[in-house]
Amino acid sequence: MKPGGLGLSRWLRTFESFRYRDFRFLWGTGFGYSGGYWVQQIAVGWPAYDVTKSPFITSVALGLDALPVFLAGPLGGVLVDAWDRRKVLAFATTYQALVSLGFRPSRRSSTGAAWRASFRSPGV
Repeated sequence: MKPGGLGLSRWLRTFESFRYRDFRFLWGTGFGYSGGYWVQQIAVGWPAYDVTKSPFITSVALGLDALPVFLAGPLGGVLVDAWDRRKVLAFATTYQALVSLGFRPSRRSSTGAAWRASFRSPGV
């Protein structure tokens, strides 16, 4: 084998971290969260474009969807340091799920408007 090449044994060492239970939990929840966020982007972007036929309004809707992440990121770090991390994470993901579920009734309304898709008002 050439120096600097990736041998099979080196490649297999990549997965050694999965021997640790906590890392498997961390990886699994990260994978699930990323998948859920991807589905949420589709659940917001597709109806926004379907209702408005405007790429601009669709990008505004997706931008507003990402805005809480950017605004709450620094605050989240402080909260996680002060409170139990599992409870903060459970609250945040439950909140996201409820907001996403609230988007469904607004989409089913026959009088749905672009602002509903943009602001994702639950139950409106």
